[in-house]
Amino acid sequence: MGNKALPYEPESNESLRDRLPKAISKLWIMPAGATEEQILKMDRPGQTRECVFDFECGLRLIISKDQLQGDSEPPKIHISASAFSEETFKNIHTVPELTKYIQEYYELINDKGNLKFIGFSAGMVPHWVAEIEL
Repeated sequence: MGNKALPYEPESNESLRDRLPKAISKLWIMPAGATEEQILKMDRPGQTRECVFDFECGLRLIISKDQLQGDSEPPKIHISASAFSEETFKNIHTVPELTKYIQEYYELINDKGNLKFIGFSAGMVPHWVAEIEL
């Protein structure tokens, strides 16, 4: 698929909320032990419009239902964040501040699930998981 980001296409919160069920309807199996370079060459949620949520403030969340290949743990909702405006993360200086900010936007489209920060990718993209709640 490649590493090129999809075009930034902001939508209303209502439109984003309506799209969430489709984004998490597919289970993405991620190969255990894959390098970031390998993952970037795979078909993945960030290259799939259904999983890309662009907010009008310049924030992009990529939301998907993921599971590591061979993992006995149940799938989780996986969220990553990026900004298309310098202003988006301007006043955020710590991981807890960033998590609180992303949680607020996540709740605009899904009022279920608390985010747990799992780390930064090699490209410094922050990632979270949330339990799947029905």
